[in-house]
Amino acid sequence: MPEDIRNKISLFCNIPPENVIPNLTAPSLYEVPLMLEKEGLAAVVCRRLGLTAAPPDLAEWTAMVEREKAAVRRVEIALVGKYVGLHDAYLSVVEALAHGGIENDVKVDIRWVDSEEVTDENVGRRLDGCDGVLVPGGFGSRGIDGMLSAVRYARETGVPYFGICLGMQLMFQDSEESPGVKGLGILPGHILRLQEKPGMKIPHMGWNSLCIRPGTRMYQGIQDGAYVYFVHSYYLKADQEDMVAAWVDYSACIHASAEYENLFGCQFHPEKSGQTGLRILKNFISLQQ
Repeated sequence: MPEDIRNKISLFCNIPPENVIPNLTAPSLYEVPLMLEKEGLAAVVCRRLGLTAAPPDLAEWTAMVEREKAAVRRVEIALVGKYVGLHDAYLSVVEALAHGGIENDVKVDIRWVDSEEVTDENVGRRLDGCDGVLVPGGFGSRGIDGMLSAVRYARETGVPYFGICLGMQLMFQDSEESPGVKGLGILPGHILRLQEKPGMKIPHMGWNSLCIRPGTRMYQGIQDGAYVYFVHSYYLKADQEDMVAAWVDYSACIHASAEYENLFGCQFHPEKSGQTGLRILKNFISLQQ
């Protein structure tokens, strides 16, 4: 920043010139902490608060940013949901996918698909050419038909499919949440309501450790007992346990995720599950290269 600009900002904001920190536009959000550290923001804050702190170790963060910038291959994920008009509604999913891409040295492009506009007749046109399909969580029946069409398309074409929460439940036969409404029934099983028990609140909200079935692609590189984050009142009870990739105990034996050929799903939210969730999405993206 030119000194005359810094001094002008200092004068009009009534702060010392050394406390004026430029916050420039960056090509990637993840470059911003490196830029702010270069400009001395941390040192200014510590000095102002009278704190003594060692220089930050940003080696891992710097390596991540450089890896993101170096990626040249691309994969396109169709995100099929009913809130796509407000991209921030799925921000945690999109950023988690981006990090999964970085770990695979690819850039992840999102194709935003409004589930309310998808039908069995146009789903081929809407999803043609995408490398993967993802249906995230949601509530209510609005847009469900379009989501079902997207799951069916993925199954019939062999495109890797990942369902989160509701997106996983759609693959099964029916749900107590919507009596009389049929799921696709691609996989045999039912969505049941969690029963309240002493000390176990419904909805189930919080971290639980997974019991992981060995040999699954979804959990490659993840240790048994890893913790993930749940927010739900209904759970999967699969009819075939060989389709169950992981389970937890909470009021019942919850089949926490399913894996069958090109279909993958989690009742929990990998986008909110720290390193474990990022590894799951990394594994999903690796199937599309």
